[in-house]
Amino acid sequence: MAERIAALSAKQAAGLRRFRDNPFFTDSRMTGTIAALDLRAGSAGYLAEIGPKLRAFFLDQGLLVRPLGNVLYLLPPYCITGDELDRLHDAIEERSRCGLSFPHASRETRSLSFSTRPASLRSSIRWPAPITSKA
Repeated sequence: MAERIAALSAKQAAGLRRFRDNPFFTDSRMTGTIAALDLRAGSAGYLAEIGPKLRAFFLDQGLLVRPLGNVLYLLPPYCITGDELDRLHDAIEERSRCGLSFPHASRETRSLSFSTRPASLRSSIRWPAPITSKA
């Protein structure tokens, strides 16, 4: 098991290197197999508007990524394959090439709703109701 974790950690570190000089990220860090990428966004912090939009984007790609505000946390399970981890890094790179903008996002995504779940997950997972503000 220790060898598997060490290999996963090395693969994660190699994947993060591609974001070092990417102007859309201000920092990247890693401990063990867990990585974090700080996005250069209009607003920063835990409640930054980009977080829910990124979550919806990655869910649409079939990827579970944990964006907290403008920080993307990558917490791969120990059973992830190298190809799956590459796919995750590729999706992050693809989104950054688009400038991390969401010009084609649905009205629900723009309003920070989580209604854009992949069809394959809609029937198999019980999702909590979207949070709505009472403004």
